[in-house]
Amino acid sequence: MPVKHSQDMAKELQNTGGTVRYVELPKGNHSLELEENRLLTLKELESFLSTHL
Repeated sequence: MPVKHSQDMAKELQNTGGTVRYVELPKGNHSLELEENRLLTLKELESFLSTHL
């Protein structure tokens, strides 16, 4: 999916009052090939879960 779709979705959610934390991974892909992207994704997921569970 083009990154623009994610950017547009984040903007729309913000525009409707949603709380959004948009994170774009440098050189990212859906399989998280780069270790730094895997680590960042897991940290973001941990933060989200600790906040919302």
